[in-house]
Amino acid sequence: MDKIDELNKDVIVIHPQRVIKDYVVGIYARVSTNRKEQLDSLAVQVSGLTRLAAAHMTWFVADVFLDVASAKVGSSRNEFNWMIDECEKGNLDIILTKSVSRFGRDTKEGLEVIRKIRSCGTRIIFIRH
Repeated sequence: MDKIDELNKDVIVIHPQRVIKDYVVGIYARVSTNRKEQLDSLAVQVSGLTRLAAAHMTWFVADVFLDVASAKVGSSRNEFNWMIDECEKGNLDIILTKSVSRFGRDTKEGLEVIRKIRSCGTRIIFIRH
């Protein structure tokens, strides 16, 4: 038996435990155009919301949903719709977003979407009003 084998027989391997997070979080961010200042704003939104989620030991960020689209009727908000689908499937516990204005084209639609997401059991946290 060589020295390495002799040392290894006294080694106890402790495998890392899987950390189970209690809440699955989705981050939603949107800007209206793809101009540089808007894209910078998008990066700031995501960075701030990610830091907020990281500050909570029981939160796990599962996905970031990003739309570069106007809230006007007819504009495509594919990521927003995908996020709602994820809520309906029960895959998200919390949605973090900058403000209520990210959610609807007008007050009525915004409230409808918020109610739809809440009816799935998903909590929504708005950082600003």
